[in-house]
Amino acid sequence: MAVTLWLVRHAKAVDQPPPGGRDRDRTLASRGEAEAAALAEFLESSTLHLPPTVLVSPAARTHATAATAFRSLPREALVTESRLYDATDDEVLSIVGEHAGLGSSIGVVGHNPTIGLLIDALAPPVDEAARRCPPGTLAVISLPAGDLGSIELGTGVLEVHRTP
Repeated sequence: MAVTLWLVRHAKAVDQPPPGGRDRDRTLASRGEAEAAALAEFLESSTLHLPPTVLVSPAARTHATAATAFRSLPREALVTESRLYDATDDEVLSIVGEHAGLGSSIGVVGHNPTIGLLIDALAPPVDEAARRCPPGTLAVISLPAGDLGSIELGTGVLEVHRTP
């Protein structure tokens, strides 16, 4: 059985948090809102089967990206996972593994450098263009794992790599 991991780097955020706010409070910039909307349109017009669950970092910019990009999913499909905010690539895989019982497909909306490192580690890119992970990037990776808890590095195939 194969599993599918959807990795999304949040869309372009504003450079500074609101006065008195923290980095987590940074919202999407106008460009980021457009990137997230374009990603939603791409997903809605594609033949891809969306993951039933999308784990989302608690930052405002990741929530806004997820809510827009995955707008065709029910709201309860977007699950805030506080550990994603500062997670390393290994920690993200561990968090994904904790959700192995949810099926064979899951999404993660998070931050760089972690998302870019994960894409590179799971499905080594065939060219330099596939290494890019600007804000708003989507990577859909299929892996020959038995379940989400048994994902191995370097075994994936990059099925979709979409940058804004």
